[in-house]
Amino acid sequence: MKRIKPGFVLPSAALTVSLRQLKYYDYREKQPEVGDVIYGTIERIGEHSTLENKYGRIHTVHNGSNAIFVFGNRYAPDYYEGLVPDAMLPTVDLLARSGMVGLVHTKMLPAKTPPE
Repeated sequence: MKRIKPGFVLPSAALTVSLRQLKYYDYREKQPEVGDVIYGTIERIGEHSTLENKYGRIHTVHNGSNAIFVFGNRYAPDYYEGLVPDAMLPTVDLLARSGMVGLVHTKMLPAKTPPE
Protein backbone atom coordinates (compact mmCIF):
# COMPACT_ATOMS: atom_id res chain seq x y z
CA MET A 1 0.00 0.00 0.00
CA LYS A 2 1.09 3.55 -0.73
CA ARG A 3 0.59 6.56 1.50
CA ILE A 4 -1.72 9.34 0.29
CA LYS A 5 0.30 12.55 0.42
CA PRO A 6 -1.26 15.76 1.80
CA GLY A 7 -2.56 18.35 -0.65
CA PHE A 8 -5.24 16.31 -2.43
CA VAL A 9 -8.77 17.61 -3.06
CA LEU A 10 -11.68 15.90 -1.32
CA PRO A 11 -14.72 16.76 -3.51
CA SER A 12 -18.39 16.59 -2.58
CA ALA A 13 -18.98 13.19 -4.24
CA ALA A 14 -16.91 11.72 -1.38
CA LEU A 15 -19.12 13.48 1.17
CA THR A 16 -19.26 10.55 3.60
CA VAL A 17 -15.51 9.88 3.60
CA SER A 18 -13.59 11.58 6.41
CA LEU A 19 -10.00 12.75 6.14
CA ARG A 20 -9.05 10.28 8.90
CA GLN A 21 -10.03 7.40 6.60
CA LEU A 22 -7.76 8.58 3.77
CA LYS A 23 -4.27 7.39 4.61
CA TYR A 24 -3.33 4.70 2.09
CA TYR A 25 -4.31 3.48 -1.36
CA ASP A 26 -3.69 0.36 -3.38
CA TYR A 27 -4.53 -0.73 -6.92
CA ARG A 28 -7.33 -3.32 -7.05
CA GLU A 29 -8.14 -5.32 -10.17
CA LYS A 30 -11.91 -5.42 -9.66
CA GLN A 31 -14.86 -4.17 -11.62
CA PRO A 32 -15.76 -0.70 -10.34
CA GLU A 33 -19.24 -0.15 -8.95
CA VAL A 34 -21.31 2.95 -8.29
CA GLY A 35 -20.01 4.49 -5.06
CA ASP A 36 -16.48 3.03 -5.19
CA VAL A 37 -13.93 5.59 -4.00
CA ILE A 38 -10.58 5.98 -5.77
CA TYR A 39 -7.50 8.17 -5.40
CA GLY A 40 -6.15 9.57 -8.64
CA THR A 41 -4.23 12.21 -10.54
CA ILE A 42 -5.70 14.53 -13.14
CA GLU A 43 -3.82 13.91 -16.38
CA ARG A 44 -5.57 16.35 -18.71
CA ILE A 45 -8.05 19.18 -18.15
CA GLY A 46 -11.18 18.88 -20.29
CA GLU A 47 -14.66 20.24 -19.56
CA HIS A 48 -14.12 20.49 -15.81
CA SER A 49 -11.25 22.58 -14.47
CA THR A 50 -12.60 22.78 -10.92
CA LEU A 51 -13.79 20.47 -8.15
CA GLU A 52 -16.31 21.44 -5.48
CA ASN A 53 -15.97 20.23 -1.90
CA LYS A 54 -18.85 19.41 0.45
CA TYR A 55 -18.87 22.98 1.78
CA GLY A 56 -19.31 24.46 -1.71
CA ARG A 57 -15.72 25.70 -1.97
CA ILE A 58 -14.40 25.57 -5.53
CA HIS A 59 -10.88 24.15 -6.06
CA THR A 60 -9.12 24.90 -9.33
CA VAL A 61 -7.34 21.76 -10.57
CA HIS A 62 -4.45 21.42 -12.97
CA ASN A 63 -2.66 18.60 -14.75
CA GLY A 64 -1.03 16.66 -11.92
CA SER A 65 -3.57 17.59 -9.23
CA ASN A 66 -4.48 14.72 -6.91
CA ALA A 67 -7.99 14.07 -5.62
CA ILE A 68 -10.37 11.49 -4.27
CA PHE A 69 -13.00 10.48 -6.85
CA VAL A 70 -16.19 8.39 -6.74
CA PHE A 71 -17.49 6.16 -9.54
CA GLY A 72 -20.99 7.02 -10.69
CA ASN A 73 -23.36 7.27 -13.64
CA ARG A 74 -24.47 10.63 -15.01
CA TYR A 75 -27.38 11.31 -17.31
CA ALA A 76 -27.63 14.88 -18.55
CA PRO A 77 -29.52 14.69 -21.86
CA ASP A 78 -28.56 18.20 -22.93
CA TYR A 79 -24.87 17.68 -22.14
CA TYR A 80 -23.55 14.12 -21.93
CA GLU A 81 -24.07 10.67 -20.49
CA GLY A 82 -21.39 8.88 -18.48
CA LEU A 83 -21.33 5.36 -17.08
CA VAL A 84 -19.22 3.36 -14.64
CA PRO A 85 -16.83 1.24 -16.77
CA ASP A 86 -17.12 -2.55 -16.95
CA ALA A 87 -13.49 -2.97 -15.81
CA MET A 88 -10.88 -0.97 -13.91
CA LEU A 89 -9.10 1.22 -16.47
CA PRO A 90 -5.92 3.31 -16.23
CA THR A 91 -7.89 6.48 -17.09
CA VAL A 92 -11.49 7.56 -16.65
CA ASP A 93 -13.40 10.80 -17.30
CA LEU A 94 -14.45 13.39 -14.75
CA LEU A 95 -18.24 13.43 -15.20
CA ALA A 96 -19.10 16.19 -12.75
CA ARG A 97 -17.44 18.93 -10.72
CA SER A 98 -18.46 16.97 -7.63
CA GLY A 99 -15.66 14.45 -8.34
CA MET A 100 -17.81 11.75 -9.94
CA VAL A 101 -15.91 9.69 -12.53
CA GLY A 102 -16.77 7.13 -15.21
CA LEU A 103 -16.59 6.95 -19.00
CA VAL A 104 -18.34 9.43 -21.25
CA HIS A 105 -20.78 7.35 -23.30
CA THR A 106 -22.66 9.99 -25.31
CA LYS A 107 -21.76 13.65 -25.73
CA MET A 108 -24.21 16.24 -26.99
CA LEU A 109 -22.73 19.20 -28.81
CA PRO A 110 -24.45 22.54 -28.33
CA ALA A 111 -26.56 23.66 -31.28
CA LYS A 112 -24.94 26.41 -33.31
CA THR A 113 -26.98 29.53 -33.72
CA PRO A 114 -27.15 30.74 -37.33
CA PRO A 115 -25.40 34.05 -38.08
CA GLU A 116 -27.66 37.08 -38.19
